[in-house]
Amino acid sequence: MYEETASLSELLTSSESPSKVADRRSQTALDPQRLSRVVAFVAQHLEDDITVEKLADLACLSQFHFARAFKTAVGKSPHQYVSEKRIEQAMAQLASGESPLRQIALTCGFSSHANFSRAFRRATGLTPGQYRALARLRRASPSLSGTAA
Repeated sequence: MYEETASLSELLTSSESPSKVADRRSQTALDPQRLSRVVAFVAQHLEDDITVEKLADLACLSQFHFARAFKTAVGKSPHQYVSEKRIEQAMAQLASGESPLRQIALTCGFSSHANFSRAFRRATGLTPGQYRALARLRRASPSLSGTAA
């Protein structure tokens, strides 16, 4: 909502046309080449400690400029993006396997099982155990696969 308000205030206070303001905003986003490098790095290193500093270095930008440009390009902060990707990976592992929750937490880059459970519940509304049980039910009964998690 803040971004929409900022865009609206830019339009109202600017003597530039809306298309020029949009062009200026697109210039502040990460270019596709840098963005693809960062996205690929995140995908390959989810189990590692991924900092904004590492991502900014990869994009050859200062931390502040990178964080702002990344959010403009992706629509979320680098931290939010990494967290979302970790939860997505955890969901896939929970749904497909029998790995212990502690192992899934570590392979998805969470420092502990407790942090993993807290982040997973905040993101999905379910604990990892509840999500796994629901995934098992869906596999066993295909008619349940239409229900939302």
